[in-house]
Amino acid sequence: TVEDAVRGGCNLFDLDQLRMEYSPDEYQNLLMCEFVDDLASVFPLSELQACMVDSWEVWTDFHALALRPFGWHEVWIGYD
Repeated sequence: TVEDAVRGGCNLFDLDQLRMEYSPDEYQNLLMCEFVDDLASVFPLSELQACMVDSWEVWTDFHALALRPFGWHEVWIGYD
């Protein structure tokens, strides 16, 4: 979380300023890693969880402990 970063010595941002910039719900969701209520979401969390797989068993082209987990293959950068 952003507060863990500050406790760890990060001084790149001002927590008080961030609290002013974000609503309490946004702050908790975006900076404190808390899930939001999914009742108004397009995709409820339970539906997304049904799509999850165990990458250790299913992804044969992914090696988590390797220096290059996907070898020399192209990868997409995630979108949030």
